[in-house]
Amino acid sequence: MDYDSKRIVCMKVIQKTETALKSPNMEKLGFERIMDYLIAKHVNVKEVITDQHLQIGAIMKKKYPNIKHSHDFWHVAKSNSKKLNEIAKQKNCTDLRPWLKDISNHLWESAKTCQKDEMKFKMKWFGVVHHIVNEHKWDLGCCEHEPIEKPRDEKEWLVAGSSAHKHLSEHVFKKRFLNNVKYYVNFRTTGDIESFNGHILMYATKRIGFKYREYNARCCLAFLDYNEHLGRPAMTNMKGKIVYQRYYSKYAKAWMAVPKKAEKRYTYHIDLFVRIMDEYIGGTRVHKRRQRLPGEPQEKHIAPVDPEPTKDLVARKESRMQEKE
Repeated sequence: MDYDSKRIVCMKVIQKTETALKSPNMEKLGFERIMDYLIAKHVNVKEVITDQHLQIGAIMKKKYPNIKHSHDFWHVAKSNSKKLNEIAKQKNCTDLRPWLKDISNHLWESAKTCQKDEMKFKMKWFGVVHHIVNEHKWDLGCCEHEPIEKPRDEKEWLVAGSSAHKHLSEHVFKKRFLNNVKYYVNFRTTGDIESFNGHILMYATKRIGFKYREYNARCCLAFLDYNEHLGRPAMTNMKGKIVYQRYYSKYAKAWMAVPKKAEKRYTYHIDLFVRIMDEYIGGTRVHKRRQRLPGEPQEKHIAPVDPEPTKDLVARKESRMQEKE
């Protein structure tokens, strides 16, 4: 997916048999295949945004060192919140719990306003250990908010040097997190590609097992549908006001209201049907033998052992209900 236009520019289908039946390796293979394809087509790839996948990170360093690699900041913030929750559950750290949402918001704000500068990000992020103990000016910086006397929402300032403050400081200054700041400063997310992954399920549900050609065709239809209807306007009523619909967010654990999109038009259907007619009915390929698609792997079962001939299995089969002669 192109980050600016949000359009899908390349899609590859990976079959489990291509990775020796190891599912974790499928993402790695698919990533390499798409990157190699784009580079071969002379596409100028300036930046790649992924989650915090260690194998993908290793590939980027080894094969594509000249391409900027960024991490999805939503996953970074989610991981940070999870670790802070664990800290707040510890003994003598419960005073930190009312501050968890504010600390998470501060992390987002630090990445959003750092102007892609690693040092600015760190200085902004470090400020949380000072602000939370009512210290708004220190040797290397100061808070950017207006003067305040008491925190909002009836929260209490932490005591400097307390157990909660020490654990928070250890978390904020954690070396591994700070070493990865270079992946965060561009403030990128993969929410749109996650949306497309969900869109594929409309055409290829996980409840049904599809063969390679069937699944590939359904993914192509999802590809066309997504790009065709990208940026649909919001639906309006007779008075010209936007129509909203509600949905439950599992992440926020609350109901949300979002604008309802206008109906889809599927204008590409006619052109698609015409091409099919030209290819198979108007041409000479109606009775042509089925050929393997480019990149289509050889059909293979996913069982750990090869099957025996059917006649041998039938000969060995013996029904429990069948009486022996």
